Amino acid sequence: MLFQLENDPGVTLADEESQLVELTENQMQVLRFIQGHRRALIEGCAGSGKTMLAIEKARMLASQGFKVLLLCFNAPLADFLQKRTVEGVEVFYYHGLCKSLAKEAGIGYRTSANEDEYYNKSS
Repeated sequence: MLFQLENDPGVTLADEESQLVELTENQMQVLRFIQGHRRALIEGCAGSGKTMLAIEKARMLASQGFKVLLLCFNAPLADFLQKRTVEGVEVFYYHGLCKSLAKEAGIGYRTSANEDEYYNKSS
């Protein structure tokens, strides 16, 4: 099932509070749906609430005793997520997870003093 969260660019300041309530109701609808489904694709523009949904779902699973991995693509977002999660939720950005797993497995990985070179230059 695909859910698309949208943030209406035409919202005026007077409508902002009612839009936030509607967004919260939409998020709760999505959360209720994904409680009964193991896989779901959630899309939306920046500011539509995808990150907050991920945080809340991770919290819910951790409170049910699950070990949870919350994975994102970049380090700043991982830092943001880490500050908002609870015990039982591990947060990694993609390359950080790769480094951690390589270290745990005892295998090396290519490093560079220049982060741009590390992520963008092929071997």
